[in-house]
Amino acid sequence: MAIALYENNTQEESNRTWVGANSLVLDAPFFLKSTGNVVDKAGAGERIVGVNNTEKTYAADNVTVAKATVTYVPETANRLYEVATSAAITVDDETKYYDLTAAGIVDAATESATTGQVELVKFINGSLGAFKIVNA
Repeated sequence: MAIALYENNTQEESNRTWVGANSLVLDAPFFLKSTGNVVDKAGAGERIVGVNNTEKTYAADNVTVAKATVTYVPETANRLYEVATSAAITVDDETKYYDLTAAGIVDAATESATTGQVELVKFINGSLGAFKIVNA
């Protein structure tokens, strides 16, 4: 399940572009991280900088040679993203925090009352929720 914009309560609509990581495959929307000005998929516990809005596969030497860029929508707490979860969630899990899996979905096993990369704002069904980025 790809990440989809669920709700946008902000007027900021400007995209950003940074160089894509070597061998990066963006075949769907993913939460992104940055190291310097190189963008890659975000993993568990990493700071999320946004969500890509282009799909592309980057060369193995992209950072040093091709320098093709990733266009992405920067994170903001005012946007909600529809994201799949690794295990069942319930409406009682609203306001709880989670980290991501390596596959870019929400890791239901990391549920916390206080910390995480994303927060469940709206329960959609047992394996899908509307989340906001909270570790920016």
